Amino acid sequence: MGFVADPRDAVAEMAPVARPGAQVLVIDETERVARAYGRPVTRTGAPGPTVNPMLLVPPCMVEPELAVVAKGELYRLTFRTPPAASAEGRGQHPGLER
Repeated sequence: MGFVADPRDAVAEMAPVARPGAQVLVIDETERVARAYGRPVTRTGAPGPTVNPMLLVPPCMVEPELAVVAKGELYRLTFRTPPAASAEGRGQHPGLER
């Protein structure tokens, strides 16, 4: 996520192509690792608050979970797309803003 212009848009693009009920997985480096390699921790590279990865999950997704793994070097963000019964069509998820 550190190499895309808008992480929220990147995650939102993953959901429509996943099957209803599918689990989506995002793994990225933590802020600590980004700083150690001298990479900006915000999207613009300007000083400021970092983005809580949970805020990247579109509101219509279910079972969002965030875990820090690999001795604090990576985070694992997972969520599921809504089940087929609540989807408006194959690959379409209600409430997903594009």
